[in-house]
Amino acid sequence: MDFFQKLFGYKEPTLIVAQSDNWTQLEPSHDLDVTIARRARKEKWPPTSADAPAEFHCMLIVHGGFSDGYMEVNCLGKPIATFNHEQVADTMERMRADNGLRMTAVKTTAFLDADRWIVTVNI
Repeated sequence: MDFFQKLFGYKEPTLIVAQSDNWTQLEPSHDLDVTIARRARKEKWPPTSADAPAEFHCMLIVHGGFSDGYMEVNCLGKPIATFNHEQVADTMERMRADNGLRMTAVKTTAFLDADRWIVTVNI
């Protein structure tokens, strides 16, 4: 932390990976399949199954205000899911309390089932 960050009261964020008790399965779509398949090729994932899914992190971004905004899950720079305020109010509140954090990581799992990617996020 440099002098100016201390001067203006900057605090390092503590919420590095958003965690929840809930795992939400994303709706299958062509764009989701293309994005996850691209990531699997890029990271050279081994074969996946429901018993052994690939585990990785995606970006979780707050759009709008913390009291009425929404969250977007991004993978490789592409939005793969959007959650309204009611679905993620507790996560948004934790991010707001952490010095107004607008972006963090979220745990994600994926596996290939009958040529479709089944993706779940921990939100």
